[in-house]
Amino acid sequence: MSHLIQNSYMDFKIFRNRNFSLLVFGQATSVLGTGFATLALSLYVLNMTGSASKFSSILAFGMLPQIVLGSFTGTIVDKINRKTMLILLDSARGVFSILLFAVSIFSQLELWMIYFIVIFFSICEAFFEPALPSIVKKRRAH
Repeated sequence: MSHLIQNSYMDFKIFRNRNFSLLVFGQATSVLGTGFATLALSLYVLNMTGSASKFSSILAFGMLPQIVLGSFTGTIVDKINRKTMLILLDSARGVFSILLFAVSIFSQLELWMIYFIVIFFSICEAFFEPALPSIVKKRRAH
């Protein structure tokens, strides 16, 4: 019985592996950043337009590409160098985030810009997820 209980807890020793920790925390930062950006942009649209339908459409467009493309992206990613894809996708999201920030400083964001950036981030996320390397080792049967 104690063997079952012992195996039911997560083994935190895995976080001693530097590469694993960097991957997990980097991915968590990326996912949270994309989610918060989508939420912030939708709240910005709500504040700018006062329209609940435009607010909710931003949130929907943040999920829609992942839902539609989710079943296809794994197949596409398998045919491309994953490391290169991860670097390109994160770099593209970073560049577009900087552009979004720059535009927001010098002028007011237009609604079409917000839709574009939210859809772009969601498409990047749809390809990013299956490109992550497998980090699970197979255990031998006892």
